[in-house]
Amino acid sequence: TVPEALALIERVAGELRPFFRENIPLGDQITVGQLIKLYGWRGLIDYAERAYDLWRIIRLLNPVSAATHEIREQFSRRMYEIGREHIIRKLAERFVEEVGRAAIDLYGGRLRVTADELERYVTPATQRDQAEIAARAAEPLRLLVAGQLNAGKSSLVNALSEEVRAAVDTLPATPSFQAYELRREGLPAALIIDSPGLQGGEAETTQLIEAAAESDLIVWVVDASRADREIDRASIEAIRRYFAEHPNRRRPPMMLVLSHIDRLRPFQEWSPPYDIDKAERPKAKSIRAAMEAVGADLGFSLDDIIPACLDDSVGIYNVDAVWSRIAALLPEAQRANLVRRLGGLSGRFDWSRLWRQALNAGRVISRVVVR
Repeated sequence: TVPEALALIERVAGELRPFFRENIPLGDQITVGQLIKLYGWRGLIDYAERAYDLWRIIRLLNPVSAATHEIREQFSRRMYEIGREHIIRKLAERFVEEVGRAAIDLYGGRLRVTADELERYVTPATQRDQAEIAARAAEPLRLLVAGQLNAGKSSLVNALSEEVRAAVDTLPATPSFQAYELRREGLPAALIIDSPGLQGGEAETTQLIEAAAESDLIVWVVDASRADREIDRASIEAIRRYFAEHPNRRRPPMMLVLSHIDRLRPFQEWSPPYDIDKAERPKAKSIRAAMEAVGADLGFSLDDIIPACLDDSVGIYNVDAVWSRIAALLPEAQRANLVRRLGGLSGRFDWSRLWRQALNAGRVISRVVVR
């Protein structure tokens, strides 16, 4: 094609340019106009040679001088011819070499694209990987915060948000599921979803299960000062039962935040931090006992229970431990996120694919009918 022929010329000229500049005497000074003039004067070479022969005959009047000049000029002419032949041969070799390489590229199809097009080209494999990375960034982790009414869910959401960027000062009672962007250095982007407080209704349990099915990590908030945990128990069991009945879905990891620990006995004592492992102080013993009771009642291990105070008037306490537990559960949450996205993608009906299949089927049928 014409573009390929032009690319061939460009390729050969580009390769010969440095050779001409570096190896041809005055190659970087000679202009195209001078070359054209020299080519036009090529007919004068015969006249110059005849005049030179006449001068050689006249010079014989002085035989000694003529012999000396003749020897010197023969030597100079021989050296000139050798140098000229060497340059011409090298130039021809380089020209043939570059034309050959370019011809191979031409017939190999590599001159069909320009250097700029080649630089901008992205292979299908890279496009797939980039699309996967973009899809991963487009679907962040979803953290669901759930629990009974006034357990401290919104306070936890607010505390976690303040840890990152103080997005809000206070969060009102949540009438419906509300999502907030959550960012923290070293952790992937996420959405934290505040849920309405549970009061034991069947409809709210159904909504909670639907929200859990679209979540990657569940943070359950329990008031440490309340003993009535039947609503928590029933709701958590409903979520676990749902995922047991749907093995194609991966149950998101669950952790529990034990809030309002400042209200435990002794009521007047509040001087954190508390060493829950040793539990030597009275308050620490009460917190430890509450953790064990809630864990046994709701089916959580002590590692998955984080005691915290989320009351601004008393002082926010142990939110860093909540973050640490979230970070520890991230690998499992990311696996749940992957399974959830795969389920949503595979379950989506592709009408465009159906249309293409119908068209292809029509073409096959038409070929059979024609035959």
